[in-house]
Amino acid sequence: MKYTNPVIRGMYPDPSVCCVDGVYYLVNSTFEYMPGIPIFRSEDLVNWEQIGNALVDAQAAGLGDCPSSGGIFAPTIRCHRGRFFIITTYFGKGGMQNFFLTAERPEGPWSQPVLLPIEGIDPSLYWEEGKTYVQYACFGSIGQVVIDEADGRILEGPQVITKGCGGRDAEGPHIFRRDGYYYLLLAEGGTREGHMVTLMRSSSIWGPFQPSPYLPVVSNRDFAREPLQCVGHADWIQDSRGEDYLVALATRPVKHRSVLGRETVLTPAYWTEDGWLRGASPYLPCQCETPYTGVQLESQSFSMDMQADGLPMQIISPRKRHDELVRFEDGAMHVTGNAYTLSHEASPVLLALRQSEYNFTMETTLSFQPQDCRQEAGLAMYLDPNHHISLFITRRPVEGQETTVLVLRKQADDLVNETIVQLQEASRIHLRIQGSKLRYDFSYTSGSEENVPVGWTYNKHLSTGCGDSPNTGAVGGVFVVGEQTAHFFHFTYRPEKEAQ
Repeated sequence: MKYTNPVIRGMYPDPSVCCVDGVYYLVNSTFEYMPGIPIFRSEDLVNWEQIGNALVDAQAAGLGDCPSSGGIFAPTIRCHRGRFFIITTYFGKGGMQNFFLTAERPEGPWSQPVLLPIEGIDPSLYWEEGKTYVQYACFGSIGQVVIDEADGRILEGPQVITKGCGGRDAEGPHIFRRDGYYYLLLAEGGTREGHMVTLMRSSSIWGPFQPSPYLPVVSNRDFAREPLQCVGHADWIQDSRGEDYLVALATRPVKHRSVLGRETVLTPAYWTEDGWLRGASPYLPCQCETPYTGVQLESQSFSMDMQADGLPMQIISPRKRHDELVRFEDGAMHVTGNAYTLSHEASPVLLALRQSEYNFTMETTLSFQPQDCRQEAGLAMYLDPNHHISLFITRRPVEGQETTVLVLRKQADDLVNETIVQLQEASRIHLRIQGSKLRYDFSYTSGSEENVPVGWTYNKHLSTGCGDSPNTGAVGGVFVVGEQTAHFFHFTYRPEKEAQ
């Protein structure tokens, strides 16, 4: 099967994968967004379907106090003795908290967190001879402990087992055993252009570990013309045929800026005669091939089911998804806002999807009767509280009289620009955002006015290089501000995959 990377497109970084009975399961970081830790299923490592979210309770995860790009870091998924485990880090304003969850089925339900007294990030799990080992990154070094699964107590360690292969920011450790050696897969170089996958091994799980002579295992740091950059943070998997693969993260930057965030990529791999894992190519190309039959499915469009009982698993929100403020009735989604605007580092009522392609169309039709300027409803593209662009209905004074208007607001740090359009009388208004390689375009239809342009902006304002959220990527969706209900009659997102 020929395929194009990324295999999971949009903000799906730090992938980890396991295989059970020929089926692959994969998880990603979600940082400040809830529901947290999406779980994907695949039978060919190329086509992935989301089957659930491991974290659905914001209080249990402690997400209420996390800053932008805080929250859930680098989960690892494993299956041990018929039970699934996810171990991860929560990073909040008060510091770091590591924990793990368990489930009998990968789609859940997942247990409440079991807390671990570990100072670090990116934890991983390994079992041997009745012991549960946890590896984790601790400020440039890799630490290890043995824990009690029942209550998270540390039974052995902590002990630093390596400082990596010489690159900065050794992190994302995964240990596995092969042919008498313990192999330690790492991310080094920082999660930007210098990112790389490295490998070490030892005859003892506690080290000392020796670096591979074939480094990096895979990286695009020296291949500036490749569309994929920042390749690193990998996990290894072997299929039933004995074929080896690495899942990793990468970006698709435009002029060194990434709007889509870090995405999940796949590369075939192989073992050298002297026992070292390497990527099939020294760099990770967009176009790859596996022995599997079939075809890679195109990026799927999204259309909100207005007859549903609740929000679908793909919809995410900063820090808390307010399901209690959403109801589906009479062929519409009725959403009530709260006191938080998109500029609050809190939990605004933003029901969003990850932007998965530069080229896309996002649309909604809504009815909204704001009472004052503090009430807003519409569409938004969002990176963090200081970087978002929104098209919404609200109230503003026009010629000395307060009236219902349409506003295009662009916020980038301390720069805020607004375009105000006075609307014709209409019971419903249709809003549209169209994305392209460099910009977002905004338009509306109301009454007899069809596809009226309101304005545009460069999408670089929502890039991780320009914003305050280096670990995430742009999301877009419907939002409501203020304790007033907006009625959405449809909400769609249609990505257009760019030819490579």
